Formats: sequence, C-alpha cells, structure tokens
Amino acid sequence: MPISSTEEFEKAMKEFQQLRDAPDDSPQGRRRMELDAEIKAYGATRQDGGSGDQMGGGSGMPGRY
Repeated sequence: MPISSTEEFEKAMKEFQQLRDAPDDSPQGRRRMELDAEIKAYGATRQDGGSGDQMGGGSGMPGRY
C-alpha cells in the first residue's frame, strides 16, 4: 500500500528498521523489501513536490542493507 502521509512514512521507517537484519528469503525480508520500495516511492514524490523535505543519510535508511 503506498505511503501517503508523513505519519505513514514514519511508521514504515520504524518497521523497516526493525526488519533490517531479516534474511531476504524470509517473509520478514520480503516485507522489508516492500517497505523499501514504498519508502523510496514516497521520497521521490516528496522531492518532486518541492516541499523542501530532505530524505537520506543515516545507516538505517532503506537501500542500505
């Protein structure tokens, strides 16, 4: 389900971080990958919207396994 608010984004980030060590071939790993895609998509829409919000940094960010 696409992320559509800052609150949903924060929840997705928290869940992603909890799943960061899950093996890729496990249900938790697949969920982490889904969250990764949703978080990245949300970030792309936020950057395109010119809101000034910045994404990135930190070792817990999606895409940095």
